[in-house]
Amino acid sequence: MNVIFYNGDFISEKKINISHRNRAFNYGDGFFETIKVINSIPFNLNAHLKRIKCTSELLSFDKIDLHEMVDHFNRIIEYNNIIFGVIKLHVSRVEGGLYLPHSNNFNIMISVDSDTSFKPNKSVNLCFYKDIFKPTQKLSNLKSVNSLTYVLAAIYAKNNNYDDAILFNSDGNIIETSNSNIFVLKNNIMYTPPLKDGCLNGTMRNWVMTNNEIQERSISDDDIITSDEVFITNAKMGLVSVKRIEHHKFLNNSMCIDLQNKLINLSLDL
Repeated sequence: MNVIFYNGDFISEKKINISHRNRAFNYGDGFFETIKVINSIPFNLNAHLKRIKCTSELLSFDKIDLHEMVDHFNRIIEYNNIIFGVIKLHVSRVEGGLYLPHSNNFNIMISVDSDTSFKPNKSVNLCFYKDIFKPTQKLSNLKSVNSLTYVLAAIYAKNNNYDDAILFNSDGNIIETSNSNIFVLKNNIMYTPPLKDGCLNGTMRNWVMTNNEIQERSISDDDIITSDEVFITNAKMGLVSVKRIEHHKFLNNSMCIDLQNKLINLSLDL
């Protein structure tokens, strides 16, 4: 039976009681964070804490105590005897009010589940999703609890026998997939969409950019089809090579494999 943290208490997950007036449930008024756990240590933690701070400020929440948050993470790992796993943090504004809230205080829920360490990943097949376009605004960079665009893109991919779908912004540029940031390699130069184009400010995206020379630039569907290599990144999986985008196949995945191996070796040192 898993132990979770909810508003100051560590309790059995079976005892949690969330009000039907919860603002995340009623208004999508909140955000979440997914953090990989390697050898009982939250991986790439500073990047996650930075994003938590930026997100809470942008959403006008009261100040979050990040030192206290780290203590909660460590204790939830200890209480659940997690060696390799994934922490899920949910932050939502406290109930009260309609669209205008009565308070900017917040609820915190933290859970953790067992998972594997970083490992070599199977290549994936992607499709283009153009039914809904993400806006180029600051909210698009956040892990908001309003994830309908991602949900519908993932459903579209599954219904068409693909592993994931590539999303576009309102300007027609590629920004990400339903669950990952995206990188392309062309003529030995790596590119990724800039945050201003509306992609998620991913923590694994930041890890790749910190440890490699990456150029941020807008990417079209023609750009990606004519590239030499494509891979996607997220906090849970690390780096995943792309084998095919619709009818176009990619024969090269060496950059992705090399970076994933570096990530695996780094995690072994924790």
